[in-house]
Amino acid sequence: MFARCLTICLTICSMTVYDSYAALSLQSNPGLMRYHKGDDVTFIWTFTDKLERIFTIEITYNTDIIVKRLISGQVIIGEKYKDRVTFEELDKSIKLILKDVSDDDVIYGVYKLSFVFVVGGTSSSLNDNKAELYLFGKPTKPVLSGGQRVKEGQYITLMCISSSTSIPIKYQLPLRYTWTRDNINLTTTSSSRHRVNSHQLTITNVMRDDRNHQYTCITGEDGGLSSESDITQIIVLCKYVYLFLSST
Repeated sequence: MFARCLTICLTICSMTVYDSYAALSLQSNPGLMRYHKGDDVTFIWTFTDKLERIFTIEITYNTDIIVKRLISGQVIIGEKYKDRVTFEELDKSIKLILKDVSDDDVIYGVYKLSFVFVVGGTSSSLNDNKAELYLFGKPTKPVLSGGQRVKEGQYITLMCISSSTSIPIKYQLPLRYTWTRDNINLTTTSSSRHRVNSHQLTITNVMRDDRNHQYTCITGEDGGLSSESDITQIIVLCKYVYLFLSST
């Protein structure tokens, strides 16, 4: 009889927990968030209904527990995050602040908010709400490549080679390229002979005077600008001149 009553009680408790969970509807999720390295990141989850203390709340990164709020209200911060995390639970929202983010806070996975309940010794995760972090970085110093010897009257193409350091790679944005000639920016309309196309600079109808000019490039993304590339100059080979001599 006692065992039957206990089973009924556990069933009712389980139904109560599930009913409360069913009423708990997520209103907003952090999703993909973009920050710079060294920033303090704020994760906010909001709900349509008031949060009740019938769940244990866990926020994890990969397999690491960042913070756990027990049903008793006690908040436990993971050992790795003791000096970096602020946790706040309001009536209808949960906020986590992660300080001074670095590559290690991005490359190992996503952040997950879970509501865990225990009935009859069984633990279950009810609601997994994921957030992902993207960190902007400065591009690497560009390297200018391409042929540097060209015959007068022909064309030459220089290429600006640089890489993004933003992570994760799957969210990287295209780099922006700036070309200069003697410290003056070149644009797509700078000269009919200088054609700028993203990472490529093409000089057409090369003249002897072009060997006296210095070319550089800089790349940029939302994390900032790269350092300037090393200076390059092109070597212009003169046209052949053919002399025809006739004997008299």
